[in-house]
Amino acid sequence: MLSLAGALAGALGDNCAVAIGPYSRAAPVALTGCMPRPFAASVMGVVFIIVYIAAAITLPDVLPQAWPVQAVYFLLAGVIWVFPIRWLMLWSVHKR
Repeated sequence: MLSLAGALAGALGDNCAVAIGPYSRAAPVALTGCMPRPFAASVMGVVFIIVYIAAAITLPDVLPQAWPVQAVYFLLAGVIWVFPIRWLMLWSVHKR
């Protein structure tokens, strides 16, 4: 059975240390400066999506107004965001 301290240490990532409970040998460690990967990936993902949407909305104003150009642009803009988000998700679970 996994202990609470072990579960928290696993959830917090490699660079974080946790000592909890009356039976822990180490003194409790403050978690300042320690950001778990899933939380960091969530923040970075939200920031990326906001910037990406802003760019995807403003860039068509610069493109020619011909519908084939617009169609190709929106097709690509609707798919390209998947690749950075996929990398971010894999990084958050230590697969990258």
